[in-house]
Amino acid sequence: MPGGSEPSNEHVTCVPGDVIVTRVASGYLIARALPLGPGPWWEYVSVVHDYAEAARSAHTLARELSVRAWLNPSSEHYDPLKLPPLPALSAQHDR
Repeated sequence: MPGGSEPSNEHVTCVPGDVIVTRVASGYLIARALPLGPGPWWEYVSVVHDYAEAARSAHTLARELSVRAWLNPSSEHYDPLKLPPLPALSAQHDR
């Protein structure tokens, strides 16, 4: 399903064009899967320090491109990328 939704078929995995978030030394890499054979092969999009920011950015990009968003927790494994909960508004914002 487009826009980072969880796939209905458990055998569906990342395909070329999909958006990936993976942990790197400097934070979280946001990338796009490339069709270059056995890989992973990714096209760099950006690196951010915060996972929540990476997940939101990846979901937005995936929705705009009509592709899926994935978390890559290990070299050849992909999980559907879940959006973290939005932070609660503090009482200061209510005034």
